[in-house]
Amino acid sequence: MPKEVFVSKKKLVIAVTSGIAEFNMGCQTTQKLKAAISGVQLSASGQNISAMRDKRFTNSEVSAKRVFKTARRRLKLTKTAIEAKKESSRGSHIWYWGVLSLPK
Repeated sequence: MPKEVFVSKKKLVIAVTSGIAEFNMGCQTTQKLKAAISGVQLSASGQNISAMRDKRFTNSEVSAKRVFKTARRRLKLTKTAIEAKKESSRGSHIWYWGVLSLPK
């Protein structure tokens, strides 16, 4: 495996432009635009792949919102509280949030 891979400037410019277009416009729109420019029809599997990539992007945007973050944090805290309650009823050592709690 070579330490350095050399690519022509033209291929690099095309790759960077394609990446920026997918980020800004979405994968499906970019694929349709490429198909219109090149005159080649986009295959059904290519359309499915671009649709999945767009769904992942929108899902990541939704899950990064503050409401979802606080809901995940609240769920995590309730789970750790339930586990701590179970462990304390057994009378053993409890690990939570990186702290060892010994029974009194």
